[in-house]
Amino acid sequence: QLALVDLAGSERTNRTGNTGQRLQEASKINQSLMTLRNCIEVLRDNQNSGGNKAVPYRDSRVTHLFRNYFEGEGKVKMVVCVNPRPTDYDENVNVMQFAELTQEVQIERAVGVRFDLGLTPGRRRANQVYKEAVRRLEEQGE
Repeated sequence: QLALVDLAGSERTNRTGNTGQRLQEASKINQSLMTLRNCIEVLRDNQNSGGNKAVPYRDSRVTHLFRNYFEGEGKVKMVVCVNPRPTDYDENVNVMQFAELTQEVQIERAVGVRFDLGLTPGRRRANQVYKEAVRRLEEQGE
């Protein structure tokens, strides 16, 4: 499964002057970023304290795309873009702090590798039934 997520437009609305639909879009992006930050912070806290708090990835569509990563079965690569304008310094610092926070998190990989990632539960069950039928046929020598 490959998910590409563009979080452009997360800049401060008072500077951009966005209104209407663009303002709603920026608000949703900012809310998704906050959920992503919460997920990363829970992972970091679990890592540092040995805890086992649930990662709230279901709280946002964007973080739900990263479910495999949060469960230790996938990988995530992040590209951070910053604006070179001096007026965007504070915003760039926040972005870089978030990027640094994400680099501190190490996810424990699942012990068994699953090759059925990306399959729907129904398709996953059908795949299991098929594999079981093949195994039985092999046992019977057919």
